[in-house]
Amino acid sequence: MGREKDKWWGDDRETADLIWCAAHLHRIIAPPSLKGVEPAEDLRPPDGDLPAGESPEGSAKDILPPAKEIEPRTPIATYPKTSEHLPTSLEKKEPPSSDRASLVRVPDPFPLPKPSSISKMLLPLAKRVPSILANEFDIDATVEQTAEANGLPIMAFRPPLERWFEVHLLIDRSPSMAFWGDLAEGVATLFRWQGFFRDVRVWQFETGNSEPRLFSGAERIEREIRSLIAPGRNRIFVALTDTLGKAWHSGAAFAALAILGEQHPVTIAHVFPQTLWQRTALHQAILRPLVAPQPGCANSMLKVGARLHTTVDLYRFPIFNLSPNHFNTWAHFLAGSGGNSIQGVLIRQEAPVDTNLENSKQMQGKPEPMEETPEDLLRGFLTNASPKARELAKVLAAVPLIPPVMRLAQRQFLPDSEHWHLAEVFFSGLLQRSPLGPKEATVPETWYEFRAGIRELLLENSPVQRTAEIWREIGDFIQHHYGSLRDFQALIPNPTGSIQNIAVDRNHYFAEVDAAVLMTWGGEYASRAQELRAAVRERKRQIESFPPRRTFEFEVALIEVNSSAPINTSSPLEIVDGVVFTKTGKHLNDVEQLILEGTLANQTYEQISALGTVSVRDLKNVALKLWKVLSEVFGEKITKKNLQNVLKQWEARRQLTIRRYRRQSQCFIEDLGNGVQLEMVAIPEGSFLMGSPEDELERRSNEGPQHKVTIKPFFLGKYPVTQAQWRAVASLPQVNRELNPDPSYFKGENRPVEQVSWYDCVEFCDRLSNYTKKTYRLPSEAQWEYACRAGTTTPFHFGETISTELANYRGTANYGKGNKGIFREETTPVGSFGAANDFGLYDMHGQVWEWCADHWHRNYEGAPTNGEAWLIRNNNDNRERIQRGGSWYDLPDLCRSARRNCINPEDDDVIIGFRVVCVVWPRTNSP
Repeated sequence: MGREKDKWWGDDRETADLIWCAAHLHRIIAPPSLKGVEPAEDLRPPDGDLPAGESPEGSAKDILPPAKEIEPRTPIATYPKTSEHLPTSLEKKEPPSSDRASLVRVPDPFPLPKPSSISKMLLPLAKRVPSILANEFDIDATVEQTAEANGLPIMAFRPPLERWFEVHLLIDRSPSMAFWGDLAEGVATLFRWQGFFRDVRVWQFETGNSEPRLFSGAERIEREIRSLIAPGRNRIFVALTDTLGKAWHSGAAFAALAILGEQHPVTIAHVFPQTLWQRTALHQAILRPLVAPQPGCANSMLKVGARLHTTVDLYRFPIFNLSPNHFNTWAHFLAGSGGNSIQGVLIRQEAPVDTNLENSKQMQGKPEPMEETPEDLLRGFLTNASPKARELAKVLAAVPLIPPVMRLAQRQFLPDSEHWHLAEVFFSGLLQRSPLGPKEATVPETWYEFRAGIRELLLENSPVQRTAEIWREIGDFIQHHYGSLRDFQALIPNPTGSIQNIAVDRNHYFAEVDAAVLMTWGGEYASRAQELRAAVRERKRQIESFPPRRTFEFEVALIEVNSSAPINTSSPLEIVDGVVFTKTGKHLNDVEQLILEGTLANQTYEQISALGTVSVRDLKNVALKLWKVLSEVFGEKITKKNLQNVLKQWEARRQLTIRRYRRQSQCFIEDLGNGVQLEMVAIPEGSFLMGSPEDELERRSNEGPQHKVTIKPFFLGKYPVTQAQWRAVASLPQVNRELNPDPSYFKGENRPVEQVSWYDCVEFCDRLSNYTKKTYRLPSEAQWEYACRAGTTTPFHFGETISTELANYRGTANYGKGNKGIFREETTPVGSFGAANDFGLYDMHGQVWEWCADHWHRNYEGAPTNGEAWLIRNNNDNRERIQRGGSWYDLPDLCRSARRNCINPEDDDVIIGFRVVCVVWPRTNSP
């Protein structure tokens, strides 16, 4: 019996768990597909473990729900991601206009190599151990103790058996680890589906800065590293990392893990093999075997299994990479079932000296080395890379460098290579982010490219037939499963045929690969390749002429009408007393009430004093304090003269609520010199209904008919052009006409420029274009309205009404259910209301009328639907032009998003200004 108890599976329940786990092991590799969707051909299990004829869908109902969690987990997707990669049908493909992520939806193979083999290697950890609490009834011990007590019942209990370990995964979130996001999710999925761990939790271990930080859950709640320590609990900590983050080089990440290692086993799971460790923060580590005196012991108890030639204090960490054999060694090491030693890294407990940083400091002050040629870069890679990585680089030279495509090519043409061979190429310095790719894409969705000249050199050393095979197969796979992205059939038989030079960056990106491959074929194919390369170079030149984009935060305001708010039947005195009590916790005293009653009755202090026993002098002293208190609780200055108006406006505002929320957008900044900058906000492409609906309040006939307009992306000034910006550009060389450097009536560097004609504004754009080497111009009317609405369909981007708390206009009248407000009678500094629309644009309603490029038309009959300016070509161009947005002088209905105004282009006035557009795409016409 003793020998039976020593068996590793423990009892029948453990055996049942293992059988259940084996029955559902295929779910680790390929989770159930969506009903009615045929799995793509590359979704088969990587290790071929799924029995023939068995459908993954068949076991979906049998999977038990996960146990209730004590703490929130970081969402980890299983692979492949059906929601992202599987189309609902072959007919319904994602429209090519979407650029929020990679436009190539290639199914990613399960990123962890040989997952089913690794699952088997983890079986030594699948055993049960006695629980801490003895709460299971022990029949044998009860009978024995009762017999010994001469029949007196003595109850005996024993600890129940429980699963041995709970696993805590610390996923490194440094910038370089972003490339291995899928790999991290695969590791978490693998551990969670074993079935023999008490729990598997995932933590975000950020090492991008010198000090590491720990976060939990999708809400990213920051945690102290010590909060994870649980003495007496069998916890395993596994840090999945490439040790490239700053916190590893500073030593702080190792110190943080050592805190956990005082009480628990902590292991580093490295994404690279040992041959690449010298390129990471492990370059100064001492490699020695570590010996465990007992199963599952903490790092602090580990012994070094070989002689050390140093006496300094060292952190000790077991380490393994993500191969099945290494997982097997680690599992046996923890379980103590097949060996008590493992490869370890020893790190100095004081902050290590980063030789790379020291070398960089020594290089400061020395002349910069000459930029390496493509031949030098490639020679350095070929010298240090493994044979598999060198071969993989040649394969990748014939495919688009998007991570899922790269992994697909690796699996198809080098199936015996590992993920770290891809890492060797990716981190070799041969690749860079393509300017043609989506700006907001995550690393796995980013478009990359070889540095100039590298792709051609790689293809020169690769057989032409092999290159063509890779190029065709990958391209055909993408085209067949995910839509036509490259017209191979039209291109190959007829290389001299025309392919439309459509201004779509995706087409240019693929064309760059096509050109490199066609160049290797020579002849007329090489001529076509030169044409493609020229188009790609021109597009990159256009993109790279823009400064780097910056993300900025802003506040958006939305006005909500509270139509259900109850009518207030309280007297003005009761209203004031209620507000004061709400804010201060104190009611008005008798003297204060006397002052308010007299003020509301338009009485002087002398008349108020005559009604009571308080002298005029004391009354005035109390009144001064009262007005100060009321100003604080109502949020605006209150005096004896304006009390009644303030109360009326306050009561009216009860029907409206201004809700504010934060958003983010992107912009680039144009430096105009002398500290003057022009902020240009990125406006995304999209479609909208231009004009106003027939039932919109104060609608004019020239605002219709409503029609759908599709807008290409562009940049628009965050604010109207200011007087400082005008002066800076007016000092630039003249193009067609002179400019008055100071035309504005209301002076102020940060106020909008006014009293500028349409021709003045065109000259401004021409000078700015020459200075920046970009194309600046006035917005088309469609662009202006699209940018103003920012996705809204209401009269204002604020909602159904407008408020002088949010915009500068004539507040003596209200619009709809809005309130009357202030008439400021002048312009205000741009952005001073602190409320933008959803794109991040300020002062779109009121402030100054803004010129547009279009000629005036009586309505939208025959208007263009592509966002272009609607122009009339004739010899007499002095026709009326469009203005939009209203001004500080105008009533609120003139400030609506759809409101149009026409005026002679030579006119200027104190209510006329403008903002500028910077175009992303070449235009076919211009004003």
